[in-house]
Amino acid sequence: MAKKVFPIGSLDICLSNRCNLMCKYCYFDSINTGKPLFLTFEQIAKAFDLYIGLVSVNGVDKISFSGAEPFLNYPLLLRSVRYIRSKCAEKPEIELFTNGTFLSPVRVKELQGLQAKIVVSIDGAKQSNDRNRIFHKDPAASVFDCIMGNLRKLSKAQLGRMCASMTVTAQTAPLLAANVRFLREFGFGEVQINLNILEIWGVFKFIFALIFYFAVILIAANTMYMALLERMREFGIMGAIGLKPRRLSRMILLEGFLMSGISGIVGGMVGIMGSFYLKEHHIDLSRFMTQITYAETTLQPRLRSYPTLGSMLIPIVMITVLGMIVATFPARRLRRLRPVDVLREV
Repeated sequence: MAKKVFPIGSLDICLSNRCNLMCKYCYFDSINTGKPLFLTFEQIAKAFDLYIGLVSVNGVDKISFSGAEPFLNYPLLLRSVRYIRSKCAEKPEIELFTNGTFLSPVRVKELQGLQAKIVVSIDGAKQSNDRNRIFHKDPAASVFDCIMGNLRKLSKAQLGRMCASMTVTAQTAPLLAANVRFLREFGFGEVQINLNILEIWGVFKFIFALIFYFAVILIAANTMYMALLERMREFGIMGAIGLKPRRLSRMILLEGFLMSGISGIVGGMVGIMGSFYLKEHHIDLSRFMTQITYAETTLQPRLRSYPTLGSMLIPIVMITVLGMIVATFPARRLRRLRPVDVLREV
């Protein structure tokens, strides 16, 4: 019986969730957060052997090592690459993604001797690179100067076999041609261009927030008007015995403030607790979708929350303010209240 193989052409190995950089556009979902996680050689070898058993050596096109920064544990990286070559010879392409801050002529020689392709994340000249790529523990230091200091120690032959990987943002897009020219003239044999697709997430967040707060306004307005209609006789009697319309409208405004404030605080507390729970216990969607690899990063099929002070306080404040705004409409109606007309209607 023929062995069944699966059409899986590549394998991405993420060695850890730790990096010495904190790039502004990085979407690695747990970089430098939570408990430090590192793969062992035994885990890598077992996973690779299982992978080869599923797809067969002839079906393997590419093996990728990513980070967050795989060169943080260079001995493990080198041992893993040697193991893969011993199993597959020269058949699969091996890609190593790095930020370039740990490169050296010796390391490059060892890895290129194993036919490994080194991909350096660099966004072009200093102005473009240091705009978004910063050190985790020393933001004031220049990442560009560190990378270039390492690259200048390499031979032209070593550099010519390496690839530069650019991430283009809205700020660096006007300098795209100049940055590609800079990298090519410096000596990189290949330049990859990746678009920062997460920049449009801000637009989506604005649209989602607009829809959400519009729904809040509709619900609050409906609640306030229903409460007003159900109590029109009560308001008419209060006006008939001498309570001025101005005081009635103030009472409605106070009710709107209390209703929106309490609901905002209670809902906010529930949301905060849910956010902190999802921060530690993600929702696994692997049953419905697979991981997505783009721009040297793998997006895992899971939902995780990253609560911030702004994300926790802004909804509470907005719901309270919107409740106050909505309450002004029935309050204005009560200012024009004529008790005799109300009592005649009800």
